[in-house]
Amino acid sequence: MSEATQVTSERNRLIGMGIALIVLAILASTAHRMPEAYRIVTGYLSVGGIIRLVILFIMLGIVLSARPLLATVAVYYAHSGFKTRELPERREVASHVTGLATEIANVIVIAILWPIVARIVSSLLLMDVQRDFDWIPIVVTVAFVAILLWRLYVAYRSLMPMLDATSGEKPKSSCPRCGTLNTLGAKFCSSCGAELQALQTKAETQTTLCPNCGAQNKAGNKFCYSCGAPLAEK
Repeated sequence: MSEATQVTSERNRLIGMGIALIVLAILASTAHRMPEAYRIVTGYLSVGGIIRLVILFIMLGIVLSARPLLATVAVYYAHSGFKTRELPERREVASHVTGLATEIANVIVIAILWPIVARIVSSLLLMDVQRDFDWIPIVVTVAFVAILLWRLYVAYRSLMPMLDATSGEKPKSSCPRCGTLNTLGAKFCSSCGAELQALQTKAETQTTLCPNCGAQNKAGNKFCYSCGAPLAEK
């Protein structure tokens, strides 16, 4: 099976999961209208409430299982749109394209999970007669906000090298620490955040001039990379 065929199959599965989620969401919203007979748990959770919980847990499982499919489809179309396989000058940012597409999939999944988990928590809290756990929804909200902000930050870090590659300016210097290409004159690496000028100065001070051709070689080299002359003094 080719990659395009596999992605098309996974995309169709995602569409089916999306339709199923919409149908289940409609059923969950109308579950409270079901017969209120046979109340259990001291009368605070009805038959309709139990059915709603079951539906919400099914929705939770569908979203979690859809995450790998969504990531694969997002990565494929991101590489197709960015043309990392067609343009040689963009192949070096392929890992950043993959990271950005994956984080976009993560953000989408988190945004869908948030209301589902919140609804599950609110339904379970109906059994809290003495209201001892009213703080749980606040913790859930704070946790989802923190996770969402972190994933957006990771996506932003993957986005910057891509913007550099598609801009009119061509990167002319590489980071001595991680090797990422940065625009000439940049003070910090767009990938690892290292201070480029300090690292470049340190790298320059650790070079050896060839006595034959004058080429700069890394400190410790025994022979010149340009002319092959011995660098060590006899």
